Amino acid sequence: MIPTQRIPALLLTLATGLMLVACSSTVDAPSEPPHNAPVITASPVPTTPMQTISYGAGYQGYFVKTTVSFAQPVFSSSIVNAPPGSSDVEATVEAQGTITNDTPGRATYSLTGEGLLALYNLSSPVCKKGLPTSKSACFLILGSILSPQGAQAGQAPIPPDGDEPIVWKPSELTFSVPEGEAETWVKAFNAPIGYAVRQGSNWLLSGSCTVFVTGEGLGDGADFSLASYPPGFKCT
Repeated sequence: MIPTQRIPALLLTLATGLMLVACSSTVDAPSEPPHNAPVITASPVPTTPMQTISYGAGYQGYFVKTTVSFAQPVFSSSIVNAPPGSSDVEATVEAQGTITNDTPGRATYSLTGEGLLALYNLSSPVCKKGLPTSKSACFLILGSILSPQGAQAGQAPIPPDGDEPIVWKPSELTFSVPEGEAETWVKAFNAPIGYAVRQGSNWLLSGSCTVFVTGEGLGDGADFSLASYPPGFKCT
């Protein structure tokens, strides 16, 4: 039997132990945000809109279909490599895709080579940069879409119903503008009316039309055979 005089001391010891256990539980338990506390989330990383273009091409009874996905170019300005008073408006375009052999029962060497173009209204200042220009638009060449056989000799043909990845060669897209006008030029370059592909080999593009263009390095002008151009584009 516990002496009566020791009961208060034992009760005090027991109460102290319970308080320590409760404190330990409070420390170890995850804390909850106070009521109505704002929820903090990570800001989404901006993404560049993706574009996809598909088109067919044929040559002497052989047929292929090409599908290309590319990030819409986002131009920005930089003075790092520009002389004083000037700014460089520049962008880099990445693309990937496949070339599929649509020739029934036959392998084919697809020596295709097309240019991927951004189209601008004639009223855009971009058209003042000496770009190839037709009666309807001017054209900025973003890069070249090549087949493996067109990019390097000795490649094996594409088997019937087979496909191979494209070889993408981006253009160097750097334009010098007055430094004080850089943002105006950036907005202009970032506002194309659409995209198209230009025939660059003997392989004829399906559903193509021909436009006559003039511009720097084109002499008296040249014909552009275009496919997959945007709706409403006048092929003149």
